[in-house]
Amino acid sequence: MKKINLSDFQIQVTRGFLPPVDPLEKLSDKYKAWDDLINALPDLLEKFQLGNAVDNMPLLETTSLSTGELGRAKLILSMLAQAYVWEPKFHDETLDARNKLPSQLSIPLIEVSEQVNEPPIFNYADYVLRNWKLIDPAGPVTIENLTTLATFSDRDDEKMFVVVHVAYEYVAGRSFHLGEQAIAAAEIEDIDTLTAHLNEIASILKQMKATFLSVKNVVSPDIFRNYIRLFLKGWKNNTDVAYGDIPADQTQYRGETGSQSSVIPFFDALLSVHRQDQWHRQNMPTEWEPLQTATLDEYLDFRDYMPLGHRQFIRFVEQESPIRDIVIKHRENKELVSAYNQCIHGVAGMRQGHKSTVNPYIGKPGQLGNLGYGTGGSDYQQYLGALYEITQSGKISYAEELA
Repeated sequence: MKKINLSDFQIQVTRGFLPPVDPLEKLSDKYKAWDDLINALPDLLEKFQLGNAVDNMPLLETTSLSTGELGRAKLILSMLAQAYVWEPKFHDETLDARNKLPSQLSIPLIEVSEQVNEPPIFNYADYVLRNWKLIDPAGPVTIENLTTLATFSDRDDEKMFVVVHVAYEYVAGRSFHLGEQAIAAAEIEDIDTLTAHLNEIASILKQMKATFLSVKNVVSPDIFRNYIRLFLKGWKNNTDVAYGDIPADQTQYRGETGSQSSVIPFFDALLSVHRQDQWHRQNMPTEWEPLQTATLDEYLDFRDYMPLGHRQFIRFVEQESPIRDIVIKHRENKELVSAYNQCIHGVAGMRQGHKSTVNPYIGKPGQLGNLGYGTGGSDYQQYLGALYEITQSGKISYAEELA
Protein backbone atom coordinates (compact mmCIF):
# COMPACT_ATOMS: atom_id res chain seq x y z
CA MET A 1 0.00 0.00 0.00
CA LYS A 2 1.11 3.52 -0.67
CA LYS A 3 2.51 5.05 2.48
CA ILE A 4 0.09 7.61 3.87
CA ASN A 5 -0.03 10.04 6.74
CA LEU A 6 -3.50 10.35 8.22
CA SER A 7 -2.78 14.03 8.87
CA ASP A 8 -2.63 14.57 5.10
CA PHE A 9 -6.37 13.86 5.12
CA GLN A 10 -7.20 16.06 8.16
CA ILE A 11 -7.34 12.94 10.33
CA GLN A 12 -5.73 12.16 13.69
CA VAL A 13 -5.29 8.71 15.19
CA THR A 14 -6.75 9.92 18.49
CA ARG A 15 -9.61 12.01 17.06
CA GLY A 16 -10.53 10.45 13.76
CA PHE A 17 -12.56 12.85 11.63
CA LEU A 18 -12.88 15.44 14.40
CA PRO A 19 -10.68 18.48 13.67
CA PRO A 20 -7.07 18.14 14.85
CA VAL A 21 -7.47 21.27 17.01
CA ASP A 22 -10.54 22.25 19.00
CA PRO A 23 -13.02 24.40 17.03
CA LEU A 24 -12.70 28.16 17.48
CA GLU A 25 -15.18 29.77 19.85
CA LYS A 26 -15.08 33.15 18.10
CA LEU A 27 -13.68 34.94 15.06
CA SER A 28 -11.45 38.00 14.96
CA ASP A 29 -13.02 41.36 15.83
CA LYS A 30 -13.61 42.22 12.18
CA TYR A 31 -16.30 39.52 12.11
CA LYS A 32 -17.89 40.36 15.46
CA ALA A 33 -21.25 40.94 13.76
CA TRP A 34 -21.35 37.29 12.71
CA ASP A 35 -20.37 36.03 16.16
CA ASP A 36 -22.98 38.27 17.79
CA LEU A 37 -25.72 36.95 15.53
CA ILE A 38 -24.91 33.27 16.03
CA ASN A 39 -24.73 33.75 19.81
CA ALA A 40 -28.14 35.44 19.78
CA LEU A 41 -29.67 32.96 17.32
CA PRO A 42 -31.96 31.02 19.73
CA ASP A 43 -33.38 34.21 21.23
CA LEU A 44 -33.88 35.85 17.84
CA LEU A 45 -35.65 32.77 16.49
CA GLU A 46 -37.89 32.54 19.54
CA LYS A 47 -38.97 36.18 19.06
CA PHE A 48 -39.33 35.91 15.26
CA GLN A 49 -36.59 38.54 14.84
CA LEU A 50 -33.86 36.57 13.08
CA GLY A 51 -34.95 37.57 9.57
CA ASN A 52 -34.82 41.26 10.39
CA ALA A 53 -31.43 40.87 12.08
CA VAL A 54 -29.96 39.13 9.00
CA ASP A 55 -31.48 41.71 6.64
CA ASN A 56 -29.66 44.40 8.62
CA MET A 57 -26.31 42.65 9.05
CA PRO A 58 -23.35 44.16 7.20
CA LEU A 59 -21.80 42.60 4.09
CA LEU A 60 -18.33 41.55 5.23
CA GLU A 61 -15.54 40.49 2.89
CA THR A 62 -14.01 37.09 3.59
CA THR A 63 -10.41 37.63 2.48
CA SER A 64 -9.30 38.51 6.01
CA LEU A 65 -10.40 35.17 7.44
CA SER A 66 -7.46 32.98 8.43
CA THR A 67 -7.40 29.33 7.40
CA GLY A 68 -8.22 28.41 10.98
CA GLU A 69 -11.27 30.70 10.97
CA LEU A 70 -12.89 29.26 7.85
CA GLY A 71 -14.56 26.37 9.69
CA ARG A 72 -16.26 28.64 12.21
CA ALA A 73 -17.25 31.09 9.48
CA LYS A 74 -18.85 28.25 7.52
CA LEU A 75 -20.70 27.09 10.64
CA ILE A 76 -22.02 30.59 11.40
CA LEU A 77 -23.08 31.60 7.90
CA SER A 78 -24.68 28.29 6.96
CA MET A 79 -26.52 28.07 10.28
CA LEU A 80 -27.86 31.59 9.85
CA ALA A 81 -29.03 30.66 6.36
CA GLN A 82 -31.02 27.70 7.72
CA ALA A 83 -32.62 29.85 10.39
CA TYR A 84 -33.38 32.64 7.92
CA VAL A 85 -35.16 30.34 5.46
CA TRP A 86 -37.18 28.28 7.94
CA GLU A 87 -38.02 30.89 10.62
CA PRO A 88 -41.52 31.73 9.27
CA LYS A 89 -42.57 28.08 9.10
CA PHE A 90 -41.14 27.46 12.56
CA HIS A 91 -43.64 29.98 13.95
CA ASP A 92 -46.58 29.07 11.73
CA GLU A 93 -46.76 25.90 9.63
CA THR A 94 -49.07 27.67 7.16
CA LEU A 95 -46.44 30.31 6.33
CA ASP A 96 -44.05 29.84 3.44
CA ALA A 97 -40.34 29.51 4.04
CA ARG A 98 -38.25 32.46 2.84
CA ASN A 99 -37.13 31.81 -0.72
CA LYS A 100 -34.11 34.09 -1.10
CA LEU A 101 -30.95 34.65 0.93
CA PRO A 102 -29.88 38.30 1.04
CA SER A 103 -26.51 39.18 -0.50
CA GLN A 104 -24.92 40.03 2.86
CA LEU A 105 -25.44 36.36 3.79
CA SER A 106 -25.29 34.53 0.45
CA ILE A 107 -22.09 36.16 -0.85
CA PRO A 108 -19.84 35.36 2.13
CA LEU A 109 -21.45 31.92 2.51
CA ILE A 110 -20.60 31.07 -1.10
CA GLU A 111 -17.06 32.46 -0.78
CA VAL A 112 -16.27 30.62 2.45
CA SER A 113 -17.78 27.39 1.12
CA GLU A 114 -15.60 27.61 -1.98
CA GLN A 115 -12.53 27.98 0.21
CA VAL A 116 -13.37 24.88 2.27
CA ASN A 117 -14.50 23.03 -0.89
CA GLU A 118 -18.02 22.23 0.31
CA PRO A 119 -21.51 23.15 -0.99
CA PRO A 120 -22.79 26.46 0.46
CA ILE A 121 -25.26 24.97 2.91
CA PHE A 122 -25.34 23.78 6.51
CA ASN A 123 -23.96 20.23 6.68
CA TYR A 124 -22.94 17.55 9.19
CA ALA A 125 -19.41 18.91 9.40
CA ASP A 126 -20.81 22.29 10.46
CA TYR A 127 -23.31 20.98 13.01
CA VAL A 128 -21.07 18.32 14.55
CA LEU A 129 -17.37 18.42 13.63
CA ARG A 130 -17.01 22.22 13.98
CA ASN A 131 -19.50 22.74 16.78
CA TRP A 132 -18.13 21.46 20.08
CA LYS A 133 -15.86 22.24 22.99
CA LEU A 134 -14.63 20.39 26.03
CA ILE A 135 -16.15 21.50 29.33
CA ASP A 136 -12.89 20.54 31.03
CA PRO A 137 -10.13 21.23 28.47
CA ALA A 138 -7.90 18.67 30.17
CA GLY A 139 -10.60 16.03 30.25
CA PRO A 140 -11.60 13.29 27.79
CA VAL A 141 -13.77 13.59 24.68
CA THR A 142 -16.88 12.02 26.21
CA ILE A 143 -20.56 12.90 26.22
CA GLU A 144 -20.27 14.09 29.81
CA ASN A 145 -17.37 16.45 29.01
CA LEU A 146 -18.74 17.99 25.79
CA THR A 147 -20.99 20.90 24.94
CA THR A 148 -21.85 22.85 21.80
CA LEU A 149 -20.77 26.23 20.41
CA ALA A 150 -24.05 27.06 18.65
CA THR A 151 -27.63 25.77 18.56
CA PHE A 152 -30.95 26.84 17.10
CA SER A 153 -32.89 26.39 20.33
CA ASP A 154 -30.43 26.58 23.26
CA ARG A 155 -32.21 23.52 24.61
CA ASP A 156 -30.28 20.80 26.40
CA ASP A 157 -31.79 18.18 24.07
CA GLU A 158 -30.30 19.89 21.02
CA LYS A 159 -26.91 20.24 22.70
CA MET A 160 -26.98 16.56 23.58
CA PHE A 161 -28.02 15.63 20.03
CA VAL A 162 -24.84 17.25 18.74
CA VAL A 163 -22.66 16.00 21.59
CA VAL A 164 -23.66 12.34 21.06
CA HIS A 165 -22.54 12.60 17.43
CA VAL A 166 -19.23 14.19 18.44
CA ALA A 167 -18.61 11.35 20.91
CA TYR A 168 -19.57 8.83 18.21
CA GLU A 169 -17.00 10.32 15.85
CA TYR A 170 -14.36 10.16 18.56
CA VAL A 171 -15.07 6.50 19.36
CA ALA A 172 -14.65 5.69 15.65
CA GLY A 173 -11.27 7.45 15.49
CA ARG A 174 -9.07 4.53 16.54
CA SER A 175 -10.40 2.40 13.69
CA PHE A 176 -8.68 4.44 10.98
CA HIS A 177 -5.18 3.39 12.02
CA LEU A 178 -6.43 -0.18 12.55
CA GLY A 179 -7.86 -0.08 9.04
CA GLU A 180 -4.49 1.00 7.67
CA GLN A 181 -2.83 -1.89 9.49
CA ALA A 182 -5.49 -4.33 8.26
CA ILE A 183 -4.86 -3.29 4.65
CA ALA A 184 -1.12 -3.81 5.13
CA ALA A 185 -1.72 -7.27 6.60
CA ALA A 186 -4.06 -8.20 3.75
CA GLU A 187 -1.49 -7.14 1.15
CA ILE A 188 1.03 -9.66 2.45
CA GLU A 189 -1.70 -12.20 3.29
CA ASP A 190 -0.82 -12.23 6.98
CA ILE A 191 -4.12 -13.87 7.84
CA ASP A 192 -3.68 -14.04 11.62
CA THR A 193 -2.87 -10.32 11.87
CA LEU A 194 -5.69 -9.40 9.48
CA THR A 195 -8.14 -11.45 11.54
CA ALA A 196 -7.01 -9.77 14.76
CA HIS A 197 -7.42 -6.27 13.29
CA LEU A 198 -10.85 -7.08 11.89
CA ASN A 199 -11.96 -8.35 15.30
CA GLU A 200 -10.78 -5.09 16.88
CA ILE A 201 -12.65 -3.06 14.26
CA ALA A 202 -15.81 -5.10 14.90
CA SER A 203 -15.47 -4.29 18.61
CA ILE A 204 -15.19 -0.57 17.84
CA LEU A 205 -18.31 -0.76 15.66
CA LYS A 206 -20.21 -2.15 18.66
CA GLN A 207 -19.00 0.76 20.81
CA MET A 208 -20.02 3.20 18.09
CA LYS A 209 -23.55 1.79 17.92
CA ALA A 210 -23.95 1.97 21.70
CA THR A 211 -22.80 5.60 21.65
CA PHE A 212 -25.07 6.48 18.74
CA LEU A 213 -28.15 4.87 20.30
CA SER A 214 -27.55 6.71 23.58
CA VAL A 215 -29.24 9.65 21.85
CA LYS A 216 -32.53 8.01 22.80
CA ASN A 217 -31.70 8.58 26.47
CA VAL A 218 -30.92 12.29 26.19
CA VAL A 219 -32.97 13.72 23.32
CA SER A 220 -36.76 13.93 23.44
CA PRO A 221 -38.41 12.97 20.12
CA ASP A 222 -40.99 15.74 20.62
CA ILE A 223 -38.32 18.39 21.12
CA PHE A 224 -36.35 17.11 18.13
CA ARG A 225 -39.40 17.26 15.88
CA ASN A 226 -40.65 20.63 17.14
CA TYR A 227 -37.46 22.61 17.73
CA ILE A 228 -34.59 21.05 15.80
CA ARG A 229 -35.44 19.01 12.70
CA LEU A 230 -36.99 21.81 10.62
CA PHE A 231 -33.77 23.83 10.76
CA LEU A 232 -31.69 20.90 9.52
CA LYS A 233 -33.67 20.55 6.29
CA GLY A 234 -31.92 21.46 3.09
CA TRP A 235 -33.56 22.75 -0.03
CA LYS A 236 -33.56 19.54 -2.11
CA ASN A 237 -37.10 18.08 -2.13
CA ASN A 238 -38.09 20.55 0.60
CA THR A 239 -38.15 24.14 -0.69
CA ASP A 240 -36.65 26.55 -3.24
CA VAL A 241 -34.04 29.08 -2.16
CA ALA A 242 -32.23 31.61 -4.36
CA TYR A 243 -28.79 32.82 -3.29
CA GLY A 244 -28.97 36.51 -4.14
CA ASP A 245 -29.04 36.56 -7.94
CA ILE A 246 -28.41 32.80 -8.23
CA PRO A 247 -31.80 31.16 -8.97
CA ALA A 248 -33.21 28.34 -6.89
CA ASP A 249 -32.93 25.77 -9.67
CA GLN A 250 -29.14 26.04 -9.28
CA THR A 251 -29.12 25.73 -5.48
CA GLN A 252 -30.91 22.46 -4.75
CA TYR A 253 -28.52 21.51 -1.96
CA ARG A 254 -29.01 18.71 0.55
CA GLY A 255 -29.37 19.58 4.23
CA GLU A 256 -27.60 18.35 7.35
CA THR A 257 -27.86 14.61 7.93
CA GLY A 258 -25.91 11.84 9.58
CA SER A 259 -25.50 10.37 6.10
CA GLN A 260 -22.88 13.08 5.56
CA SER A 261 -20.68 11.64 8.30
CA SER A 262 -17.53 10.10 6.82
CA VAL A 263 -17.33 7.30 9.37
CA ILE A 264 -19.55 4.56 7.92
CA PRO A 265 -18.44 5.31 4.32
CA PHE A 266 -14.88 4.70 5.56
CA PHE A 267 -15.88 1.21 6.73
CA ASP A 268 -17.74 0.63 3.48
CA ALA A 269 -14.55 1.52 1.61
CA LEU A 270 -12.32 -0.58 3.87
CA LEU A 271 -14.54 -3.65 3.49
CA SER A 272 -15.45 -2.98 -0.18
CA VAL A 273 -19.12 -3.21 0.73
CA HIS A 274 -20.28 -1.53 -2.47
CA ARG A 275 -17.73 -3.11 -4.80
CA GLN A 276 -19.43 -6.44 -5.24
CA ASP A 277 -20.66 -8.27 -8.29
CA GLN A 278 -24.08 -9.89 -8.28
CA TRP A 279 -22.67 -13.29 -7.28
CA HIS A 280 -21.53 -11.74 -4.01
CA ARG A 281 -25.00 -10.24 -3.52
CA GLN A 282 -26.63 -13.64 -3.40
CA ASN A 283 -28.48 -12.70 -0.21
CA MET A 284 -29.97 -9.51 -1.63
CA PRO A 285 -33.81 -9.70 -1.61
CA THR A 286 -35.16 -9.47 -5.16
CA GLU A 287 -37.38 -6.50 -4.33
CA TRP A 288 -34.35 -4.41 -3.36
CA GLU A 289 -32.41 -4.91 -6.58
CA PRO A 290 -34.06 -2.02 -8.53
CA LEU A 291 -33.16 0.33 -5.68
CA GLN A 292 -29.44 -0.44 -5.68
CA THR A 293 -28.35 1.99 -8.37
CA ALA A 294 -30.56 4.86 -7.22
CA THR A 295 -29.57 4.37 -3.58
CA LEU A 296 -25.85 4.22 -4.28
CA ASP A 297 -26.09 7.34 -6.48
CA GLU A 298 -27.59 9.21 -3.52
CA TYR A 299 -25.02 7.66 -1.19
CA LEU A 300 -22.18 9.00 -3.37
CA ASP A 301 -23.88 12.40 -3.62
CA PHE A 302 -23.81 12.74 0.17
CA ARG A 303 -20.01 12.47 0.04
CA ASP A 304 -19.78 15.84 -1.69
CA TYR A 305 -20.89 17.43 1.58
CA MET A 306 -18.02 15.94 3.59
CA PRO A 307 -14.77 17.86 4.27
CA LEU A 308 -12.38 17.58 1.33
CA GLY A 309 -9.71 15.59 3.19
CA HIS A 310 -12.26 13.04 4.35
CA ARG A 311 -13.60 12.54 0.83
CA GLN A 312 -10.07 12.03 -0.44
CA PHE A 313 -9.31 9.53 2.33
CA ILE A 314 -12.39 7.45 1.56
CA ARG A 315 -11.53 7.36 -2.15
CA PHE A 316 -7.95 6.35 -1.27
CA VAL A 317 -9.11 3.48 0.95
CA GLU A 318 -11.56 2.32 -1.72
CA GLN A 319 -8.75 2.09 -4.24
CA GLU A 320 -6.21 0.49 -1.92
CA SER A 321 -8.11 -1.97 0.27
CA PRO A 322 -7.74 -5.62 -0.81
CA ILE A 323 -9.38 -6.91 2.37
CA ARG A 324 -12.56 -8.33 0.83
CA ASP A 325 -10.67 -10.03 -1.99
CA ILE A 326 -8.23 -11.64 0.46
CA VAL A 327 -11.06 -12.86 2.71
CA ILE A 328 -12.78 -14.42 -0.31
CA LYS A 329 -9.48 -16.00 -1.39
CA HIS A 330 -9.08 -17.55 2.09
CA ARG A 331 -12.74 -18.24 2.80
CA GLU A 332 -11.88 -21.70 4.07
CA ASN A 333 -10.55 -19.89 7.19
CA LYS A 334 -13.54 -19.67 9.50
CA GLU A 335 -11.91 -17.25 11.92
CA LEU A 336 -11.06 -14.80 9.13
CA VAL A 337 -14.48 -14.99 7.49
CA SER A 338 -16.19 -14.63 10.87
CA ALA A 339 -14.12 -11.54 11.73
CA TYR A 340 -14.94 -9.95 8.37
CA ASN A 341 -18.64 -10.76 8.69
CA GLN A 342 -18.68 -9.33 12.21
CA CYS A 343 -17.47 -6.05 10.70
CA ILE A 344 -20.20 -6.22 8.06
CA HIS A 345 -22.67 -6.97 10.85
CA GLY A 346 -21.40 -3.91 12.73
CA VAL A 347 -21.84 -1.60 9.75
CA ALA A 348 -25.31 -3.02 9.06
CA GLY A 349 -26.10 -2.58 12.76
CA MET A 350 -25.23 1.10 12.54
CA ARG A 351 -27.54 1.46 9.56
CA GLN A 352 -30.29 -0.41 11.40
CA GLY A 353 -29.74 1.87 14.40
CA HIS A 354 -30.11 4.93 12.18
CA LYS A 355 -33.28 3.49 10.68
CA SER A 356 -34.72 2.72 14.14
CA THR A 357 -34.72 6.43 15.00
CA VAL A 358 -36.96 7.31 12.04
CA ASN A 359 -40.41 6.72 13.52
CA PRO A 360 -39.94 8.24 17.00
CA TYR A 361 -37.81 11.20 15.88
CA ILE A 362 -39.17 11.91 12.41
CA GLY A 363 -42.54 10.17 12.17
CA LYS A 364 -44.24 8.55 9.24
CA PRO A 365 -44.88 10.36 5.94
CA GLY A 366 -48.05 12.42 6.25
CA GLN A 367 -47.63 13.12 9.97
CA LEU A 368 -46.86 16.67 11.07
CA GLY A 369 -46.50 17.83 7.47
CA ASN A 370 -43.83 15.17 6.88
CA LEU A 371 -43.43 14.60 3.13
CA GLY A 372 -41.28 11.52 3.60
CA TYR A 373 -37.99 13.21 2.73
CA GLY A 374 -35.12 13.41 5.17
CA THR A 375 -33.23 16.57 5.99
CA GLY A 376 -30.75 15.45 3.32
CA GLY A 377 -33.49 15.29 0.69
CA SER A 378 -33.69 11.50 0.29
CA ASP A 379 -36.70 9.23 0.71
CA TYR A 380 -35.30 8.17 4.06
CA GLN A 381 -37.31 4.97 4.56
CA GLN A 382 -36.33 3.65 1.12
CA TYR A 383 -32.75 4.95 1.34
CA LEU A 384 -31.90 3.56 4.77
CA GLY A 385 -33.68 0.27 4.08
CA ALA A 386 -31.88 -0.30 0.79
CA LEU A 387 -28.48 0.57 2.26
CA TYR A 388 -29.05 -1.86 5.09
CA GLU A 389 -29.90 -4.66 2.67
CA ILE A 390 -26.93 -3.83 0.43
CA THR A 391 -24.61 -3.97 3.44
CA GLN A 392 -26.07 -7.25 4.71
CA SER A 393 -25.60 -8.80 1.28
CA GLY A 394 -21.85 -8.23 1.61
CA LYS A 395 -21.35 -11.06 4.10
CA ILE A 396 -19.05 -13.82 2.83
CA SER A 397 -19.92 -17.50 3.08
CA TYR A 398 -17.45 -20.13 4.30
CA ALA A 399 -15.91 -22.26 1.57
CA GLU A 400 -17.72 -25.43 2.72
CA GLU A 401 -21.06 -23.64 2.58
CA LEU A 402 -20.46 -22.97 -1.13
CA ALA A 403 -19.46 -26.53 -1.97
